[in-house]
Amino acid sequence: RRAYFVLNDVPDHIINETDDRALPPLIVLHIISMVTFAVLLGVFIDDISNGVSDFKSANFPIPEVNHTVVVSNSRGQLVHVLRELGANHTERDQPNSMIAVLTPGDKN
Repeated sequence: RRAYFVLNDVPDHIINETDDRALPPLIVLHIISMVTFAVLLGVFIDDISNGVSDFKSANFPIPEVNHTVVVSNSRGQLVHVLRELGANHTERDQPNSMIAVLTPGDKN
């Protein structure tokens, strides 16, 4: 029994409990709290992972107004065009306007 408590990092006041009838509910409560923490951690990690994945694949909505669409087949010219568009948007005080790039190739 002591090994279980040490392995699961049970607080000392529970380990020193002298009434054996109190131990099963305390053990169940401790296990439920560990499972709850693991589930919440899994949900948060999954949500963050999905957000990073969506960002990598540029899978997010584009507003109906105040955006620019670029269609390109070559990466060499695309970088130059994007730099020019970025500079143009900054000059026009529209730094938050979106630029959507449509290419037939991979997004990486």
